[in-house]
Amino acid sequence: MSGENRNQDGGERSAAPGRPVPEGLGERFKHRKPSRSRRLARTIVLGAVAVLFVIVWAAREYGMDTDELLAYALTSLLMVAGVVLLALFGALLLGLIKRLFR
Repeated sequence: MSGENRNQDGGERSAAPGRPVPEGLGERFKHRKPSRSRRLARTIVLGAVAVLFVIVWAAREYGMDTDELLAYALTSLLMVAGVVLLALFGALLLGLIKRLFR
């Protein structure tokens, strides 16, 4: 086998246990994984889209007013954002107090 088809220990890389990687296949899969922040952002966006679809589905399925459900969702989002901002303010205040008393 060629040198590029070996892992760091000198053994062969394998696609599955006991099976060597065919030549050239490793080059095709050398892409990098997305960073943690990109994966988190993608998860948040997909979650938000899923929630919007569920709200629209629930409104149609149970004969509810879509605008009212979206208003509830917006209100809950604003409440969560408010709690996050309060927590951030508290953390900054504690950090400032800790720095002053050092």
